[in-house]
Amino acid sequence: MKAFQVVAACDIQIQKAENYARRNSHGQKWGVYDDFRQMLDKEKLDGVMIETPTHPRAWIAIQVMQAGPDVYIEKPCA
Repeated sequence: MKAFQVVAACDIQIQKAENYARRNSHGQKWGVYDDFRQMLDKEKLDGVMIETPTHPRAWIAIQVMQAGPDVYIEKPCA
């Protein structure tokens, strides 16, 4: 039994999201987005991992939490 299943990838540089999905999807069909809000609208997500630079992280996390999925946030190392 898997603990989770990835269904989508998002990056403001769409090619990075496409490359990530191609390397990690193991042949499964993932949604690929350059706007996380579109991903939230189109995918049925139970949770979202946010791995961004510090300055947009809180705003994105708030938007995702308001949409309903659980949120896992990368925190700074220090």
